[in-house]
Amino acid sequence: MSLPVFCQELVEKKIFSSADEILIELDLIDHIRLENSVKEGEIAVYAEALTQAPNFKIEEKGNTVFIKDARPIQTEEVEGLDKVCSIEPNYTSYRVQIPKDKIVYVSIIEGNFYSDSFYGEINLKVEDGIIKLSNPEDHINIRLNTGSVIIKDIEKGVIDAETKMGILNTDFEGDSLIESKKLFHHTVGTSGQSINIRTIMANIYLYERKG
Repeated sequence: MSLPVFCQELVEKKIFSSADEILIELDLIDHIRLENSVKEGEIAVYAEALTQAPNFKIEEKGNTVFIKDARPIQTEEVEGLDKVCSIEPNYTSYRVQIPKDKIVYVSIIEGNFYSDSFYGEINLKVEDGIIKLSNPEDHINIRLNTGSVIIKDIEKGVIDAETKMGILNTDFEGDSLIESKKLFHHTVGTSGQSINIRTIMANIYLYERKG
């Protein structure tokens, strides 16, 4: 029995837009990495996957740009394999570049989300995944069922974090800052931005910028 040899597929799509809102809706993915654009007004999506080319669409309607899966992810059976074997699903990895100071809405069924020093409001709704942010520069609003939220290098903002069944850990000075093992309120610096996190079973880890 021989297994198929897979090649990596890369799809790139770009548009130029002055829209204020970006809405990203994805189903089952490996991860998405959110960055700021280099070119003014450019919204670019780079997607990579194995076995088949990523299939997504990017379009503008009114004051919103939509980035969505164009088809549901399907698993394919390989002829000759025993039925008890499981084949790794073909999950896509996305790198999305968006201009500064936009309002971004991201909805994911399953997959991870990464961003570092992003200038723009981020609103995340994830069913299952790992969310990693570093040096947030604008409002952050996170809703996560299972997985973990990890935010590093926090130097400004009003933090309001709560988990129902997970654990909550921070390295901010003063144990009294943690009202309970499930709830955390704290203000860092004088910025008007906010970090709002609500999880069900997911854990929350918050780390202050040092030095």
